[in-house]
Amino acid sequence: MADEKDFLEVLGDDLEAVDPTYALDRQKERAVSELIELRATLGLSQRQVAERMGLPPQRVTEIETRPWRATWERIHAYARALGADFTLTLPSSIEEKLAAAATQPDIDVRALGKKLKELAEILAPLANAG
Repeated sequence: MADEKDFLEVLGDDLEAVDPTYALDRQKERAVSELIELRATLGLSQRQVAERMGLPPQRVTEIETRPWRATWERIHAYARALGADFTLTLPSSIEEKLAAAATQPDIDVRALGKKLKELAEILAPLANAG
């Protein structure tokens, strides 16, 4: 059976077309990944970063393991705790998609994920047959 995360990564660009917030989640994942690398380079533990942020250690763990759930403010605070800063620049196409999404009903991301998993299971035998 195909791994759901790998399947979602393959469909990344298509998902961005369907759900513009997916692009923002990917941006969060990339930003946090770079911050984790910086934290390791600086030799800081999650506990030390949490102390600098004034948060319980489990909050830093949540940011690192589920960056798409973190707010940009929380990610920015994490960066400041490391002595870093960043600027988020969105491509105009993403801004346009977000503006359009604001006028559309919410997309049920969990339902979409389940449907994609079902699709992956259906397509897996076809991929193995080829």
